[in-house]
Amino acid sequence: MRRVPLAAKKTRIQARIALWAAGVDRFGDGRENADLIGICPQRSKGYVSLNGSFKAAEEKIATLNADERKNLLSICRKIRGAQTALTRKSAPILAHCLVKCQGLCCRNLHSGDIITEWDLIYIRTLAPELREAMVAGLGRESFFASDCLFLKNGLGPCLFPESLRPERCVISFCRVEPSIEKEIGRVMGEFSRLVRFFWFRPFRRLGSRALRVLCK
Repeated sequence: MRRVPLAAKKTRIQARIALWAAGVDRFGDGRENADLIGICPQRSKGYVSLNGSFKAAEEKIATLNADERKNLLSICRKIRGAQTALTRKSAPILAHCLVKCQGLCCRNLHSGDIITEWDLIYIRTLAPELREAMVAGLGRESFFASDCLFLKNGLGPCLFPESLRPERCVISFCRVEPSIEKEIGRVMGEFSRLVRFFWFRPFRRLGSRALRVLCK
């Protein structure tokens, strides 16, 4: 297998971060993806219902067959591994954020702008026991800005464990942090893999049906 030079990998990660910071719609649902690196979360052009994203996530999971569920579980475990590595490497930065900002990033926002159905699929797959608490938080959703719906008792700390959080929550920092660029890129890459898994699912199923017909 041909090895990609480290410099090329770094350039690729920087390009992906730049695309996201420019607002490229990677999720395919119309929301903007700006503000991720070194910029505080901002409001998107249109209101995105987190309840709607949660429903869409559960519907996507429910339609999977046994083999697809195994593949999804494998993908989600790799995301968690990437998040764990990022959390470990960024521990000093996060400690500074906790002391200085005291959870400012979780306040006065529209949760649907930050958390996507892909995040919810990831969390629901690895932590189904959190569903009841998530539904309770979703019951507080409003059209107006508020604190994150997934803060325990509406105050905090976060409902989700450190290595099981929405993508934007773990890759967003107060400023650009070159020391963890590689780890951020890995988290983004694993989430992209999750998105592609569902995007290409209809084609995989079509190919499987065609193969079964040809083998008869």
